[in-house]
Formats: sequence, structure tokens, C-alpha cells
Amino acid sequence: MDDIVEGIYPPDNRLPSVRELSARMQVNANTIVRTFEILEREGVAYNRRGMGYFVAPDAVGRILSARRKEFFENDSNLFFSRLSQFDITPEALADLYRKWLSKNA
Repeated sequence: MDDIVEGIYPPDNRLPSVRELSARMQVNANTIVRTFEILEREGVAYNRRGMGYFVAPDAVGRILSARRKEFFENDSNLFFSRLSQFDITPEALADLYRKWLSKNA
């Protein structure tokens, strides 16, 4: 999913084959097949019989939406707990975030 979000695999472009990913990642081909099935079920990829899997047109939006939801439902609790634990004020966090944005924009 990171490679899709980063544009390495753009919408409607073919994803690497099961064999290629299996060899590259050194995992069983069945693991890759199950992963593609999950991506298809989540609307991130689609299968063209005999041609392989392709990136869905709205894959980036779906991935980012799911990750945003995951952050707000799970990760934010730890994040805010740490901020409180380290006594980081909202103002200090905002300043740090603005600096990060200016460096990474």
C-alpha cells in the first residue's frame, strides 16, 4: 500500500506478479495471493483474469481514508498520551508540526 500511495504503482497499472513478489519478499506465494485478495476486497486492487492484479482507480484515497480512520481510532490515543506524559503543550506541538511541514513539503 505504501508503494501505491507513493505512486510507484499508479491507478490502473499492473501490480507485480505473485511469483515476482513471492521471490522478492521471500514469502510463500499463497501469502501473496491472500494479500492480493485482501487488497481486492478492500477496493485497492482488482483482478483481470489471466492478466494479474491492477491498482484500483481510487486506491490512494481508500488507503489514506483507512489509515486516517486507524489513526483516529487507535494510534491517536497513544500519541496524545505521550504528549501529555512529556508535558508537550498544544502550542509546542503546533510549532513542531509547522516546522516539520516546512521541511517536508
